[in-house]
Amino acid sequence: MPIYNYKRKLVEQKRISETSSILIIVGRKDTGDLEAQIRGSRYGWDFRLISVDSLMKLVQLKEKLDDEKTIKQISEILRPLEFTRLDKLIEIVFETTQDIQLDPDEELTNEVNSSEAYIDEIKDQEEIKNRPAPVNFQAECLQKIEAKFNITLVKTTRAGYQSIDGDKGFLCCISKQHKGKSYLKYWFAFHPHHELFLKKFKTAYVIYGCGSANNTFLIPFSILQEEHQYLWTTEKESRIYWHIVIYERDNKFEWQIPKKDMMIDLEQYRV
Repeated sequence: MPIYNYKRKLVEQKRISETSSILIIVGRKDTGDLEAQIRGSRYGWDFRLISVDSLMKLVQLKEKLDDEKTIKQISEILRPLEFTRLDKLIEIVFETTQDIQLDPDEELTNEVNSSEAYIDEIKDQEEIKNRPAPVNFQAECLQKIEAKFNITLVKTTRAGYQSIDGDKGFLCCISKQHKGKSYLKYWFAFHPHHELFLKKFKTAYVIYGCGSANNTFLIPFSILQEEHQYLWTTEKESRIYWHIVIYERDNKFEWQIPKKDMMIDLEQYRV
């Protein structure tokens, strides 16, 4: 096949490795003849075939995922694999479903509400049942960041963004209001895969939107690294995450660091 010969030339030029595979992207759906040529030849372990439509669906799926580990597993589907045993494929489907179904705000809210550490702070169970619907003002928060740094952000995961030059990385999380007796509270979950994502960048930040884009805070990742060991954590099955709890009192926002019994004034990080 001419395409295989092209691969051989790239290998000889040491531009790719011998184990590299070829992904053929086609614009038409009627590819039966081409599939038969690949399937019935010695090149079957070198090629994969995908339509433009399906590839775009994978890109859209990628932007809904939060864990880069899951994204890497999905990318393995694009490589020639032997699926006589389906365990690996089922694992990819399962982890993808779990990632998509995870609503960080709702998950953390439910977890905190059931925690003995917070049970004395929320007495009115009727208020818990009547929580407001989920909010989504992430785009407005990101616009503020783009204006501040004069950059364009590229979405890489559900909450992960980076500058076009790859120099800056951002994690953007939003929370609705949760009412207390004399304060408002905002809850966020910080996961290990969030930490791994931010570590890749020369400069990294976490963006927290509290209730609306009017309350957008840009916290250097280095600050979060220093403090996250002093936060409450939740371990559930194979997952662990840290609780980020921000209080609003009299229009003043403070981040609770419970294991140090202190609050960090967030006004210095307001965008």
